Amino acid sequence: MEICKKCNEEIEDNFDSCWSCGGVLEIHKESGPKQNIKIKTDEKKQDLVEKLSTKYEALQLYQFLLKIYLIINIVGIVLSIFLMPDKFFIPVFIIVGLLNIFVLTSNIKIVSFLFDLSKRIDN
Repeated sequence: MEICKKCNEEIEDNFDSCWSCGGVLEIHKESGPKQNIKIKTDEKKQDLVEKLSTKYEALQLYQFLLKIYLIINIVGIVLSIFLMPDKFFIPVFIIVGLLNIFVLTSNIKIVSFLFDLSKRIDN
């Protein structure tokens, strides 16, 4: 419903002029529906923030675990070089270890990029 500014009569949405005074209507909506839309929008934003914060925490945990696994891999490579009795397997362990380090480092960088992107979007 719209309200005529001249005579304050309520006019249905499908009319362009006031039935009472004949004045041309200026769009003047009541504040109730807009407030409801705003509340619903705020609730949706809050739900989105809660979902994203859960995913953000999971990404932080994933990044932490990747860093721990990376350290374990590096220690494993160093130990295999010094403690392995058969010299034939040393190059194999080094190659596999370096590939693991590359994959882990790439994953850590991807997660770091997502955190940086999130900070840039927030600012």
